[in-house]
Amino acid sequence: MLLLVLDFRGMLSTKTLKFVIIVLLAYLLLNAILMVPLQWYAWKASPATRNLLGAYNPANAGYFSFYVFKKFFVPVILAFGSAFVFGGVLFAVEKYSKARWICREEVLLGAIAALLVGWPSAVLLISFSFCLTAVASLVMFIMRRKDRLPIAPFIYISLLTLLIWGNQFITIFGLNVIRNA
Repeated sequence: MLLLVLDFRGMLSTKTLKFVIIVLLAYLLLNAILMVPLQWYAWKASPATRNLLGAYNPANAGYFSFYVFKKFFVPVILAFGSAFVFGGVLFAVEKYSKARWICREEVLLGAIAALLVGWPSAVLLISFSFCLTAVASLVMFIMRRKDRLPIAPFIYISLLTLLIWGNQFITIFGLNVIRNA
């Protein structure tokens, strides 16, 4: 929400957005790293899962490592990949249009939004953002207005929609099969 307020006040710079991306990536990685010992102690406390730990049963030594990698680190990797793809698409549009259609701040804002929603919601974020922008552009074309239409408000709308109802949209559009669960 702070990004939304700062953006409308014109206080978001490229440097600030890059800093937000770095902080967000650090948070996601730190969260994943801190979840590993918590998972270990949770499994150690339960007799049903204690045998899955390598220290108690050498035959299952790799199971815990695979489980925590899949559960905690793969979502971070997928969120980073989806942010890279969405940012790359916006960057390509920016370069193609010579920054007439999309500015660098909107590219970074799209990457931040994709990092926040993660995978597979980033697929919906890209789709919703571009569809909302296309509808608004069509309305402006009908009204014969030639103003530049920024994509940032539509990224915010898509981000808020997916943060609130993301799981419902994932189910509606059948993206459950590509979710990492």
